[in-house]
Amino acid sequence: MQVKGLKTGVSIALVGILAGGGGAYAAGQITSAQIKDGTITTKDIKKGTITAANLSTATQKGLVGPAGPAGPAGPAGSAAAPASSVFGSAGAAGAKGDTGAQGPQGLQGLKGDTGAAGAKGDAGAAGPAGAKGDTGAAGPAGAKGDTGAAGPAGAKGDTGAAGPAGAKGDTGAAGPAGAKGDTGVAGPKGDTGVAGPKGDTGAAGPKGDPGPPGTGGATKVTRIVSDAVPNGTSDEEWLAEAVAVCPDGQTIVSGGFFQNIPSLGEVYYNAPDQDDTAWIIDAVNWGDPDNPDLDAGDLTSIAYCIPSTTASKVPYAQRRAAAVKQAAAIRAQINKRR
Repeated sequence: MQVKGLKTGVSIALVGILAGGGGAYAAGQITSAQIKDGTITTKDIKKGTITAANLSTATQKGLVGPAGPAGPAGPAGSAAAPASSVFGSAGAAGAKGDTGAQGPQGLQGLKGDTGAAGAKGDAGAAGPAGAKGDTGAAGPAGAKGDTGAAGPAGAKGDTGAAGPAGAKGDTGAAGPAGAKGDTGVAGPKGDTGVAGPKGDTGAAGPKGDPGPPGTGGATKVTRIVSDAVPNGTSDEEWLAEAVAVCPDGQTIVSGGFFQNIPSLGEVYYNAPDQDDTAWIIDAVNWGDPDNPDLDAGDLTSIAYCIPSTTASKVPYAQRRAAAVKQAAAIRAQINKRR
């Protein structure tokens, strides 16, 4: 077993023959700095040479061993002396002292039980009437009584004056839309307005592209006339279109119309078709078709055509069908706007 705490602060004087010296003698001091830790054990130290006084305080505290077993119980002590032996015997009774002063009054005792009622005495003579006392305070209101039967109706009173007008109420929600009313009769055509002042002459437009070469002489103009019969679409409105188509190899140079309803007839489309080979007229008759005194009017489309090398190569029947289809589409579009 190694003994802790021997290195620090311990110097051991070794005098004698050192191991491995072969009889040589050496004397001196070896300090703890020259001793390797763990090289000196208990078998190298002579018993009794190191006491507790040679150890540090911390080492001495670390050497305290465990507690030993409990020792045997000691002998019992003698019995305690009686009280009389300590305080002496009781003395004789003393003389009666003077009466002390009266103490304060005690608290009132509880109320006793009520005694039995005595016999009723004779009635005494009536005393004089006393003065009228003050009117007492009004008692609490009694419970509401049952409603009585209704009385007869009274005579009607005079009408009271009208009260002030109340504040304007909030606007009510909009009601459902009513059914569409019948279309009214068309009014007479108004007078033609006064012609306005002549406007300023506009700026000259850009120069157009050169036209196709002429035939070198007078050109024959063909006049194509096409009549149309009005179509009745409602009680108040007749719509019709007239289409004049140029012969094959010719193209439109101008066009116009004729209608013989001076007061109720109206032409709203007067122009060539999209291929410049037909003249389209769309018109309306505002007269009432149920009026026996009103005759149906006539509508005529007029086209002026000339031979041309740039004319459409589409056959006449196909060009006419296309122009009629375009006129019908224009009529439907204008009618929707009206």
